[in-house]
Amino acid sequence: MKKFFSTLLLLIVILVAALFVAKDLVIKVAAETAVTAVTGFKTEIGYLKYQFPSTLEIRDLKILNPQGFEQPVFTQIPEIFVSVNLKQILKGQAIHLPEIRFALQEVNLEKNKAGVSNISLLSSAAQKGQGTAGPKQPAGPAKQGKAMPFQLDRFELTIRNIRYQDRSMVVPVNLVTDLKVEKQVFENITDPQALVNLILLKIVNGTSFGNLGISPDLLQNGLTGAMSSGQDLLKGTTAQMAGEGKALLEGTASGAASSAKSSVAGLFGKVKAAVSTGEKTQ
Repeated sequence: MKKFFSTLLLLIVILVAALFVAKDLVIKVAAETAVTAVTGFKTEIGYLKYQFPSTLEIRDLKILNPQGFEQPVFTQIPEIFVSVNLKQILKGQAIHLPEIRFALQEVNLEKNKAGVSNISLLSSAAQKGQGTAGPKQPAGPAKQGKAMPFQLDRFELTIRNIRYQDRSMVVPVNLVTDLKVEKQVFENITDPQALVNLILLKIVNGTSFGNLGISPDLLQNGLTGAMSSGQDLLKGTTAQMAGEGKALLEGTASGAASSAKSSVAGLFGKVKAAVSTGEKTQ
């Protein structure tokens, strides 16, 4: 009898441990599916850990580019912190997240040979008809029932290096700029799609890479009503970021022009020297 109960206790421990492991796996798959649905790009999560009852830790989240682009990864986020109000979610009252914070250390913008940018194919842009030439997403089935309200109290955003490659040009263009968006806070977000719009608007207004197939005005309109604060902070920084992006491009263009000018001057000097030598020898 003692052996029986010992074996039963062991089985219960194993079962509980398996449930805890499966819990993180189930949440991981659900999170990958949710981010893929919001962005329209396949998403992979390297590590996820849920600390009961209110903390979610995500590491090595990768948002992949669709087919037709040279870079396999659109962006990679090393670590994400999510605070969850589990009580409200379980009661079906709301998807209430007190806080999300993450840092985009690098974003790979790319325009393919057809002139379509990967950023224009993100679902936020494509659903608003902002993509330049990308395939339209088919309309999904009608939603059944009413979705739970979404509430994000605090969103902390960092965006640093933006890499841009334009393969539609005869000579491919490769540029890098640092947006220097460091732990910027936005509050009271009521639509998860607004997170995508916000990041896109930051990137589009903060760089001067030409036409990326997205209208900043439409992105801004998409944020109206989905955020009760943070817009003023957003507007206050976009002009500065745009200036930095413009300076980067102007510096690149100026350097190229200077190099070309030096080359032409050097070539002209050689031709002049050759002509002068020819005249002397005659």
